[in-house]
Amino acid sequence: MKNREQRIGKAVLMGSLAFILIGITYTQLLRITYTQVFPVVDTTLVHEPNPPSYLTEAPLLTPKSVESLPPFEKNPSLRGTKYQPVTAQCDATPYNTADGAWIDTTLLKTKDLRWCALSQDMLWFKGGDYHYGDTINVSCPMEWYSGVWIVHDCMNLRYTHRIDFLTWFDWPVLGVQEGIKIQKL
Repeated sequence: MKNREQRIGKAVLMGSLAFILIGITYTQLLRITYTQVFPVVDTTLVHEPNPPSYLTEAPLLTPKSVESLPPFEKNPSLRGTKYQPVTAQCDATPYNTADGAWIDTTLLKTKDLRWCALSQDMLWFKGGDYHYGDTINVSCPMEWYSGVWIVHDCMNLRYTHRIDFLTWFDWPVLGVQEGIKIQKL
């Protein structure tokens, strides 16, 4: 058993050395692999030290900017919750969303980052109507969560017909909120 563990350790070390020798970091390898598997996803959402100007100069959508939208279509209401980027509520990489985007905590703290997760039954890969990057208008009985949100994450497979709002720790408690309606913009 000890020899097997030593061989595995050597293989991992050799693999790491190979990446270093050819000048590719593990993060770059993940980014390359991700773009080959999901070529449709805009990889500019991945956190960069100097983001492109079209990301920083884009106007923020606010609840007031959606007042002129048509009324919500007749769709069943969802159950909503909120989550924070911590390993207890996410996976081992809480600051990375399911679509590969990096959560900017500065924007999240100032409430300028309005991202959400949908249950997998609502996403395209399980037959749903929504894709990562879709902008949705949310109508929630708790007004704090109403407005425009962007789908960047998905929930655990055990949840169905739900929305989960990415929030910072000082946001009002949502608990489990019934009667939430969403509309794709």
